[in-house]
Amino acid sequence: LCGQAPRRPVRHRAGCWGLLARQAAELETGDGFCAEGRVQSRSYIKVEGGAAQQRTAYEVSIMHMAKREDFPPE
Repeated sequence: LCGQAPRRPVRHRAGCWGLLARQAAELETGDGFCAEGRVQSRSYIKVEGGAAQQRTAYEVSIMHMAKREDFPPE
């Protein structure tokens, strides 16, 4: 699927702290931004209807971020 648009939007949790968190707080829904970071995963147990199932959650830990308009047009 590389280079193809996904069938539905893919959303991942993203976390940032300190100055980056303050910058992110200024963003509004729909604002574009560019981020650089790393993907982290964690395992957890979800219980549904009495049955336990091991799952994995993924999130992006943001290290650098900028608003899209701060980048030159492609």
